[in-house]
Amino acid sequence: MQRYEIFGGGLVGNSGILTGVRCWAIQLYPRKTGRRRITINLFLILTFTETRGLMIDVNKISVRKILVFMLLAFLGIYIYSLFFASVNADESSLAEQSYWLNKVGYVKSTLLDGMGIGWEIRQYHHHKLFVLTGSLIYKFLGSSLYLFRAVSYIFFVLTGFLIHKYIKNQGSSFGRNAALFCILILLANNTLLEFGMIFRPETMVMTLGFLSFYFLSRGIDENRYAFFYLAAIFAGISAFTHLN
Repeated sequence: MQRYEIFGGGLVGNSGILTGVRCWAIQLYPRKTGRRRITINLFLILTFTETRGLMIDVNKISVRKILVFMLLAFLGIYIYSLFFASVNADESSLAEQSYWLNKVGYVKSTLLDGMGIGWEIRQYHHHKLFVLTGSLIYKFLGSSLYLFRAVSYIFFVLTGFLIHKYIKNQGSSFGRNAALFCILILLANNTLLEFGMIFRPETMVMTLGFLSFYFLSRGIDENRYAFFYLAAIFAGISAFTHLN
């Protein structure tokens, strides 16, 4: 029996018949278990043989279709997990900081009262742009856990779109399946999934930082100073988001 594997978006092997598909193990921990993390391990093995007992030709198997299927599977897991992600300890502090910025015009935290650092009076040490974003949600949309988390949802999806656009712009520098493969890695990363579904600034920083890289790359490729200015602006905004 000959064994073939999918590696780097390509099918290793010449020809044969698909005789086995094994896919394991996806572990989800609902809220009732008390487990905060969502662990996802996915292994896909395709086994081929020269036996003519089955009528599925390897040459007719599209690697792109396999990547699309896996991408949709991970996206479905991400969407399903949004409803079971437990509250992160920092979400309450960040939501309170957003509340006070909207209410009194500056940041403080009564949750940290008694620590001896005076943050219950006024807090200068916080994630500046991220808290400002939260205060705008309070002002125009109201208070809701999922409204605050929507910030991370939006920036997580936007990062995937930007990665796809960047790789597509590279043309022949990458393979035709490279964009799908990169987004698949993004969705398969447990840490990125976790921060992509809670009210914390990491996902927003990631998106703004990648925008800076995107415009820097275009500035180098096209020798246009406007892109360098945009790269610098988004680098500064990215730092300002998580500045504490």
